[in-house]
Amino acid sequence: SHSYAAVPTDSVDCDKDISIAEPVLPTETLCTDNTTNQDTQDDSGAETTSEVETETISIYKKLLHDVSTLTEEFTAMGYISVPEKLQFIQLDNEENAKIIKCVTISKSLDADVYIHGSKTAYDNIVYTGDLQRCTSLLHIRQLLVHVNHLKICIANTEKALVDVFQFNHQSDTDYKAIYEDSYGQPVIRSTDCDLLVNGRDRCHSCSLYRNTLRKKRHRMK
Repeated sequence: SHSYAAVPTDSVDCDKDISIAEPVLPTETLCTDNTTNQDTQDDSGAETTSEVETETISIYKKLLHDVSTLTEEFTAMGYISVPEKLQFIQLDNEENAKIIKCVTISKSLDADVYIHGSKTAYDNIVYTGDLQRCTSLLHIRQLLVHVNHLKICIANTEKALVDVFQFNHQSDTDYKAIYEDSYGQPVIRSTDCDLLVNGRDRCHSCSLYRNTLRKKRHRMK
Protein backbone atom coordinates (compact mmCIF):
# COMPACT_ATOMS: atom_id res chain seq x y z
CA SER A 1 0.00 0.00 0.00
CA HIS A 2 1.17 3.50 -0.79
CA SER A 3 -1.45 5.56 1.02
CA TYR A 4 -0.35 9.14 1.33
CA ALA A 5 -0.81 11.42 4.29
CA ALA A 6 -2.24 14.89 4.30
CA VAL A 7 0.01 17.83 5.17
CA PRO A 8 0.08 18.38 8.96
CA THR A 9 -1.90 21.34 10.24
CA ASP A 10 1.26 23.17 11.32
CA SER A 11 2.87 22.75 7.91
CA VAL A 12 2.93 24.68 4.69
CA ASP A 13 -0.46 25.06 3.07
CA CYS A 14 0.44 23.60 -0.31
CA ASP A 15 -3.06 24.37 -1.63
CA LYS A 16 -2.76 28.07 -0.90
CA ASP A 17 -3.20 30.43 -3.85
CA ILE A 18 -0.06 32.49 -4.33
CA SER A 19 1.11 34.94 -6.96
CA ILE A 20 3.94 33.91 -9.27
CA ALA A 21 5.21 37.47 -9.42
CA GLU A 22 5.35 37.91 -5.66
CA PRO A 23 4.96 34.48 -4.09
CA VAL A 24 3.92 34.33 -0.46
CA LEU A 25 6.49 31.82 0.65
CA PRO A 26 5.73 29.41 3.48
CA THR A 27 6.66 30.50 6.99
CA GLU A 28 6.83 27.00 8.46
CA THR A 29 8.74 23.95 7.31
CA LEU A 30 6.88 20.88 6.19
CA CYS A 31 8.82 18.79 8.65
CA THR A 32 9.52 19.24 12.30
CA ASP A 33 12.66 18.22 14.09
CA ASN A 34 11.69 15.22 16.20
CA THR A 35 15.07 14.69 17.80
CA THR A 36 15.33 14.74 21.58
CA ASN A 37 17.75 16.36 23.99
CA GLN A 38 18.36 13.29 26.11
CA ASP A 39 21.93 12.23 26.71
CA THR A 40 22.11 8.48 26.22
CA GLN A 41 25.00 6.15 25.58
CA ASP A 42 24.87 2.43 24.82
CA ASP A 43 27.17 -0.18 26.30
CA SER A 44 29.42 -0.15 23.22
CA GLY A 45 30.53 3.42 23.90
CA ALA A 46 28.72 4.91 20.91
CA GLU A 47 28.20 8.64 20.59
CA THR A 48 25.60 10.12 22.92
CA THR A 49 22.30 11.33 21.48
CA SER A 50 23.24 14.93 22.17
CA GLU A 51 26.50 14.54 20.24
CA VAL A 52 24.64 13.10 17.26
CA GLU A 53 22.10 15.92 17.45
CA THR A 54 24.85 18.52 17.59
CA GLU A 55 26.52 17.05 14.52
CA THR A 56 23.20 16.87 12.66
CA ILE A 57 22.33 20.49 13.46
CA SER A 58 25.82 21.53 12.40
CA ILE A 59 25.35 19.83 9.02
CA TYR A 60 21.91 21.42 8.63
CA LYS A 61 23.27 24.91 9.32
CA LYS A 62 26.11 24.40 6.85
CA LEU A 63 23.68 23.25 4.17
CA LEU A 64 21.46 26.22 4.90
CA HIS A 65 24.44 28.53 4.44
CA ASP A 66 25.83 26.84 1.32
CA VAL A 67 22.59 26.08 -0.55
CA SER A 68 22.50 29.58 -2.03
CA THR A 69 25.37 28.56 -4.31
CA LEU A 70 22.88 26.35 -6.19
CA THR A 71 20.10 28.94 -6.43
CA GLU A 72 20.63 29.56 -10.14
CA GLU A 73 20.49 25.86 -10.94
CA PHE A 74 17.38 25.31 -8.78
CA THR A 75 15.66 28.30 -10.40
CA ALA A 76 16.36 26.88 -13.85
CA MET A 77 14.51 23.72 -12.78
CA GLY A 78 11.52 25.80 -11.73
CA TYR A 79 12.07 25.70 -7.98
CA ILE A 80 11.64 28.62 -5.59
CA SER A 81 13.88 28.36 -2.57
CA VAL A 82 12.21 29.33 0.71
CA PRO A 83 14.42 31.81 2.63
CA GLU A 84 16.16 30.51 5.74
CA LYS A 85 14.84 26.99 5.24
CA LEU A 86 15.87 23.94 3.23
CA GLN A 87 12.58 23.98 1.38
CA PHE A 88 11.96 24.16 -2.35
CA ILE A 89 8.62 24.62 -4.11
CA GLN A 90 7.36 24.45 -7.68
CA LEU A 91 4.25 26.35 -8.77
CA ASP A 92 1.75 25.66 -11.50
CA ASN A 93 1.54 28.04 -14.45
CA GLU A 94 -1.74 29.67 -13.53
CA GLU A 95 -1.98 33.38 -12.73
CA ASN A 96 -2.92 32.63 -9.12
CA ALA A 97 -0.34 29.90 -8.77
CA LYS A 98 -0.54 27.00 -6.35
CA ILE A 99 2.22 24.82 -4.99
CA ILE A 100 2.34 21.57 -6.93
CA LYS A 101 5.63 20.14 -5.66
CA CYS A 102 7.32 20.86 -2.34
CA VAL A 103 10.60 19.34 -1.15
CA THR A 104 11.67 19.86 2.45
CA ILE A 105 14.81 18.85 4.33
CA SER A 106 14.10 18.87 8.06
CA LYS A 107 16.59 19.74 10.79
CA SER A 108 17.04 15.99 11.26
CA LEU A 109 18.15 15.95 7.58
CA ASP A 110 15.23 13.75 6.51
CA ALA A 111 13.72 14.56 3.12
CA ASP A 112 9.98 14.79 2.48
CA VAL A 113 8.21 15.42 -0.80
CA TYR A 114 4.67 16.80 -1.04
CA ILE A 115 2.60 16.68 -4.22
CA HIS A 116 -0.58 18.77 -4.39
CA GLY A 117 -0.46 19.04 -0.62
CA SER A 118 -0.08 15.29 0.04
CA LYS A 119 3.05 13.64 1.36
CA THR A 120 4.56 10.86 -0.73
CA ALA A 121 5.18 7.54 0.98
CA TYR A 122 8.76 6.68 1.91
CA ASP A 123 8.64 3.59 -0.30
CA ASN A 124 7.56 5.72 -3.24
CA ILE A 125 9.80 5.93 -6.30
CA VAL A 126 11.07 9.31 -5.03
CA TYR A 127 13.16 7.82 -2.26
CA THR A 128 15.99 5.94 -3.86
CA GLY A 129 19.41 5.30 -2.40
CA ASP A 130 20.59 8.18 -0.22
CA LEU A 131 17.82 10.57 -1.26
CA GLN A 132 15.69 9.89 1.81
CA ARG A 133 18.30 11.58 4.00
CA CYS A 134 20.21 14.60 2.70
CA THR A 135 23.57 15.27 4.35
CA SER A 136 25.24 17.21 1.53
CA LEU A 137 24.49 19.67 -1.24
CA LEU A 138 24.98 16.80 -3.68
CA HIS A 139 22.17 14.85 -2.00
CA ILE A 140 19.86 17.87 -2.16
CA ARG A 141 20.67 18.46 -5.81
CA GLN A 142 20.11 14.79 -6.67
CA LEU A 143 16.74 14.79 -4.91
CA LEU A 144 15.53 17.98 -6.59
CA VAL A 145 16.69 16.78 -10.02
CA HIS A 146 14.94 13.45 -9.43
CA VAL A 147 11.66 15.02 -8.28
CA ASN A 148 11.80 17.49 -11.16
CA HIS A 149 12.23 14.62 -13.62
CA LEU A 150 9.20 12.71 -12.33
CA LYS A 151 5.69 13.55 -13.50
CA ILE A 152 2.65 13.95 -11.28
CA CYS A 153 0.19 11.10 -11.76
CA ILE A 154 -2.74 12.39 -13.83
CA ALA A 155 -5.14 10.02 -12.01
CA ASN A 156 -8.55 9.91 -13.74
CA THR A 157 -9.88 13.06 -15.36
CA GLU A 158 -12.47 11.92 -17.92
CA LYS A 159 -15.82 13.54 -17.20
CA ALA A 160 -17.70 10.25 -17.60
CA LEU A 161 -15.57 8.59 -14.91
CA VAL A 162 -15.75 11.62 -12.63
CA ASP A 163 -19.55 11.55 -12.97
CA VAL A 164 -19.64 7.84 -12.06
CA PHE A 165 -17.63 8.52 -8.92
CA GLN A 166 -19.79 11.46 -7.86
CA PHE A 167 -23.03 9.57 -8.56
CA ASN A 168 -22.08 6.52 -6.50
CA HIS A 169 -19.75 7.98 -3.88
CA GLN A 170 -22.36 8.78 -1.24
CA SER A 171 -23.73 5.22 -1.05
CA ASP A 172 -20.80 3.09 -2.17
CA THR A 173 -18.31 2.32 0.61
CA ASP A 174 -16.07 0.40 -1.81
CA TYR A 175 -14.76 3.58 -3.39
CA LYS A 176 -11.11 3.86 -2.45
CA ALA A 177 -10.46 7.23 -4.02
CA ILE A 178 -10.73 10.95 -3.47
CA TYR A 179 -12.13 13.79 -5.55
CA GLU A 180 -9.85 16.73 -6.35
CA ASP A 181 -10.91 19.93 -8.08
CA SER A 182 -8.41 22.56 -6.96
CA TYR A 183 -5.81 22.17 -9.73
CA GLY A 184 -7.64 23.18 -12.88
CA GLN A 185 -9.95 20.21 -13.44
CA PRO A 186 -11.86 17.54 -11.49
CA VAL A 187 -9.73 14.48 -10.77
CA ILE A 188 -10.49 11.11 -9.20
CA ARG A 189 -7.35 9.83 -7.48
CA SER A 190 -6.85 6.47 -5.80
CA THR A 191 -6.12 6.68 -2.08
CA ASP A 192 -3.08 4.51 -2.88
CA CYS A 193 -1.84 6.87 -5.60
CA ASP A 194 1.96 7.06 -5.87
CA LEU A 195 1.60 10.78 -6.73
CA LEU A 196 4.78 10.73 -8.81
CA VAL A 197 5.41 8.49 -11.81
CA ASN A 198 8.40 7.75 -14.00
CA GLY A 199 8.00 7.20 -17.72
CA ARG A 200 4.20 7.04 -17.73
CA ASP A 201 1.19 9.27 -17.07
CA ARG A 202 -0.76 7.29 -14.48
CA CYS A 203 0.38 5.21 -11.50
CA HIS A 204 -0.58 1.54 -11.10
CA SER A 205 -3.16 2.20 -8.37
CA CYS A 206 -4.99 4.87 -10.36
CA SER A 207 -4.93 2.61 -13.42
CA LEU A 208 -6.56 -0.19 -11.42
CA TYR A 209 -9.14 2.20 -10.06
CA ARG A 210 -9.77 3.43 -13.58
CA ASN A 211 -10.90 -0.08 -14.49
CA THR A 212 -13.20 -0.09 -11.46
CA LEU A 213 -14.83 3.14 -12.58
CA ARG A 214 -15.28 1.84 -16.10
CA LYS A 215 -16.98 -1.33 -14.85
CA LYS A 216 -19.32 0.68 -12.65
CA ARG A 217 -20.10 2.98 -15.56
CA HIS A 218 -20.91 -0.02 -17.77
CA ARG A 219 -23.33 -1.40 -15.14
CA MET A 220 -25.07 1.98 -14.96
CA LYS A 221 -25.95 1.97 -18.66
